Amino acid sequence: MSRAEAFTEAFQRVVELVKPERLASKRVAHLPWWQYERARLDIWHRIEGLEHCFITSRVTKYLNFSASPTNLVFSNNVYVFTTDAWEMYAAVQSTIHEMWARKYSMSLKQDLQYSPSDCFLTFPFPFNPACDLALASIGEAYHEHRRELMRDLWLGLTDLYNLFHRPDLAPEHIAKVATESRIPAEEGFSRLQRLRALHVQLDQTVLAAYGWNRPGDFGPALELRHDFYPLDFLPENDRTRLTLHPESRREVLARLLKLNHQRAAAAEAAQKTATLTAPKKKAKRAQPALAEPVIELNLGLDLFGRPAVPAATERNLPSGARDTLGGVGYALQLVRELLNESGGALAWPRLVDAFTLATQPALMAQLTKSADAARVEAWTKRWNESLPPGSLLTAIEQLGSNNLVAERADGICTIRLKDGPKATASKHANYDAWLALSVLGPAPALPSAQPTLVIAEFDDFTRRMEALLVA
Repeated sequence: MSRAEAFTEAFQRVVELVKPERLASKRVAHLPWWQYERARLDIWHRIEGLEHCFITSRVTKYLNFSASPTNLVFSNNVYVFTTDAWEMYAAVQSTIHEMWARKYSMSLKQDLQYSPSDCFLTFPFPFNPACDLALASIGEAYHEHRRELMRDLWLGLTDLYNLFHRPDLAPEHIAKVATESRIPAEEGFSRLQRLRALHVQLDQTVLAAYGWNRPGDFGPALELRHDFYPLDFLPENDRTRLTLHPESRREVLARLLKLNHQRAAAAEAAQKTATLTAPKKKAKRAQPALAEPVIELNLGLDLFGRPAVPAATERNLPSGARDTLGGVGYALQLVRELLNESGGALAWPRLVDAFTLATQPALMAQLTKSADAARVEAWTKRWNESLPPGSLLTAIEQLGSNNLVAERADGICTIRLKDGPKATASKHANYDAWLALSVLGPAPALPSAQPTLVIAEFDDFTRRMEALLVA
């Protein structure tokens, strides 16, 4: 504490605002109140020794990555890209990655809600060592030009890219927005035009790294045809962007998906080969390795990368109109049915996984096994729920300790129905639960302390759930 007290004003704010709340909570009262409650050591270990890392906002109007020092405390509102390689930065900063992110992530109102599990782990990066130097060069040049321009115009990323994507951009527009600019508006206009040119060059370099700038296995040479085009998924009054031609966008997405499938198939084949050639050893129960998984779309593998196992029992999609309550009511039904389908109890990470799949049809479709593909496709056409953010925690809170019990053993929290499994109240919610658990695959013999999916909010969900259910 003595080191913390040296920062007099900051420490005083912690005394006034943090200490009372910490000491009033039975869950964290025993922890040092002047320190962060949870140190994300996994991030620190990954970025230790790097010159810098890259960060992006979880919710953003324009997807952008920025270099950041590694000695900062990162907010839970950003994602940290744990590399200092400029060639990797070039790939994620490109329009090619931005298109994939918008295709497979969710949105919050009209903003992109960047989802690593949906659009980062599934993104087939251009692994082409011969192009790494070119990618690194354009990536760093683009970033540094943008950084200096933001500094001189004294603008943030959103304001800068509002100007960047304005088709009729003129010096007077810059003068109106950049009221504290250190440079003349005419110079700002010229440098913004340069940023646009660098962005086109960055996209072309990434395209060349894939080899799609010339004829090949994926088809004829691809022309990106950058210009200002309206994007129909954006608001009518703000949908024009400097981007690829619509035909080029569709072709790029198709090729990325094909490449994703190819790499997942190669990973599956390699796994089968390793299984066939490995010497026989005494059977050992162990938890599957989940670090850096290859996530594929409809490729016949379960979430652990293993060949799909057919569901133990077959069920038909219920006919007729959905009999769910909608909104938070549906979340309550779904939590009950997930527990019912699991004999009345589920490890907390698996409950979070299953709830996430059952409430995100696009994610379910991406991760489904071949054996389940047809039923998942039919299900996604019928699923029509509308859940507010944080519905799982709202459902847990409303069910509360009168209906649920949380038990912790060996570091794993298990949620169970207090009175055991109940008769199904909604055949559609029950089917949703069964399908989500089927796509997840068999529960591991040794439960994991983390969900299979990459769920950024998991630690926060766990903390809030324990505050509600754990005595």
